[in-house]
This record gives sequence, structure tokens and C-alpha cells, in this order.
Amino acid sequence: MNKYNDRGIIKWMPFNALSGFKEMTSNIVMTDANIFPDFFDDFLYTFNYEVRKSFFNNEKIRIKFLKNGKIYSCESKVINIIEDKNLLILEGNNTIFFQDVIEIQS
Repeated sequence: MNKYNDRGIIKWMPFNALSGFKEMTSNIVMTDANIFPDFFDDFLYTFNYEVRKSFFNNEKIRIKFLKNGKIYSCESKVINIIEDKNLLILEGNNTIFFQDVIEIQS
């Protein structure tokens, strides 16, 4: 019998009866791999606008980002933008890569 670590796996049990779905659902639940979303032009426009607005106006922004396989959020000012390395430098010398940003708001 399989030992489940949490109740989150139970929602996948109905799919185990279908051919091939048991392996697929166990891969989804048990792996630590993150699937990065595809960003659309409107997100990229908003990202560029909010980052530059924070930088030039010295305003705080809220950012959700991935780091070490987990989602974090912070509210901080953008101190520097290093475009050739795709890097944001925030207050307190925190750094976030552009591709790790999930959501951004002023």
C-alpha cells in the first residue's frame, strides 16, 4: 500500500482508474520540478512598466517570484535593473531574475 504524505494526493485518486493517468499524476504530485508559465505580451508590458516606474519614482512594488522551487512575495523598491543579466536588484541587496517573476503590481 502506498503511504500518502498529505491529503493533497487524494484528489488525484479518481484518475488512477484511467489507463496511463496513475503514472502521470504521480509525476505531477511527487516531483519538485516547477513549470514556468508562458508570459504574454500584456504581462511583459506590465512588468517593464512597473519595474521602471518603481526605479525612476523610488516607489515600492509587490513582486511574486520563484526561488528554490517555492513561491515568495515581497514589497520593495527597485534599486537597479541589470538588463544584460536579466536581474532586478531590490532594497537590501535582494536579487530576482526576470524569468522568476510570476506577478508584479504597484
